[in-house]
Amino acid sequence: MHIATVEQLHHLLMPALQHLYKTLLEKSQAWNRIIKVGRTHLQDATPLTLGQEFSGYATQIKLSIDRIKDSLKRLYPLAQGGTAVGTGLNSKPDFDVKFARRLQSLQNFLSSLLPISSKQ
Repeated sequence: MHIATVEQLHHLLMPALQHLYKTLLEKSQAWNRIIKVGRTHLQDATPLTLGQEFSGYATQIKLSIDRIKDSLKRLYPLAQGGTAVGTGLNSKPDFDVKFARRLQSLQNFLSSLLPISSKQ
């Protein structure tokens, strides 16, 4: 599950979010002179530029990208020890390390892949 999730994040979600972020940032700069009425709750509306509004949208996307990048470090470790529960019991010596290296050679974005084993 971790490998599939990491692949989807790297190949689909992150590129789409980065494109959206770039586009929103461009629009925030292009629309920086367009004045609009802001909406508030229980207060008078305050004028702002459409660029300011889109800058806020861009910031939210950027923060989401940062959160996803931060979560990846929790997805890279794999419980692969050669047994059903990933402990490494009854497996050949260094099976978990060899498995991780082989997987890294197949998936270049898994460069920080770490094996989890009860032998560590």
